[in-house]
Amino acid sequence: MDSSGKGDRKEYGEVFLRKIGHKVGEILPMPRTAVKILQLLDDPEVDIKDLEKVVISDQAIVAQVLKIANSALYGYAQTISTVSRALMVMGLITFKNLTLSVSLKSLYKTKGKPDFITTKLWEHSIGVALCSKMLANKMKENIEEEVMICGLIHDIGKLVLLKYLPDVYTEIIQEVYNNGYSCIDLETEYLGFNHTHVGYMLVEKWKLSELLSKATCYHHDDKWILAHENMHLGIIYLANLICLKFGIGIAVNDNINLLATPLAVQWNLSEAFLDTLIIQFLDVFEAQKMLLF
Repeated sequence: MDSSGKGDRKEYGEVFLRKIGHKVGEILPMPRTAVKILQLLDDPEVDIKDLEKVVISDQAIVAQVLKIANSALYGYAQTISTVSRALMVMGLITFKNLTLSVSLKSLYKTKGKPDFITTKLWEHSIGVALCSKMLANKMKENIEEEVMICGLIHDIGKLVLLKYLPDVYTEIIQEVYNNGYSCIDLETEYLGFNHTHVGYMLVEKWKLSELLSKATCYHHDDKWILAHENMHLGIIYLANLICLKFGIGIAVNDNINLLATPLAVQWNLSEAFLDTLIIQFLDVFEAQKMLLF
């Protein structure tokens, strides 16, 4: 591995991480519409009409929400043509997650347009989200919507690092893409910390749920997941590995043995189970990914 520039890396580390923590909400502010939606949905007595007004105020979000709501990702038998209809058919939780997903998509753009790196980061996020949803369904766990939004947000720390340290983080991403290195290992080598630390700080700043905080922080840590018997994060962990194995995103590692992972062993997943899941996931992802970009 090229060690050029290692001397400059000493300026990073824990102190620099704390510096990012103080600014993280400014580095990557949550889209205003998403903030308003989450605030309303935190109110147990939310008026559906108020929620509808907030969403309708952002026509770009309306168009994307309706487009995705009518796609094979959700598979509703009837056409959904209005926000009020979407709320009625999808329910509050599904609608919230879809709207938040569309809002997050706007963050993955540079000067209003996606570039190669942000496109790959978003591709990986939607891949993990979709695979997580399908895995939860196949395991008959009634947490599909929750793991889907966890999948979308799990790597948000990478986007913070790209925005705040564009030159250094672009170098890290290029090494991962060109040479197949582990992203989290390179981040730690270059910076003294990694995207899980930064993602956790952002989600805390945004005041999202504890589940989303844990998803950003522990999605690489199978020991923590097993120790805490956290089904949500276990599903995210495996979906992340599946996307890594098949090159959905920046990195690819086709040597990953999914059956040998401690979670697959703990859950007694069979080769036939995983093969079926992967075939179905790759088919749906390829058919629907352009809809999500």
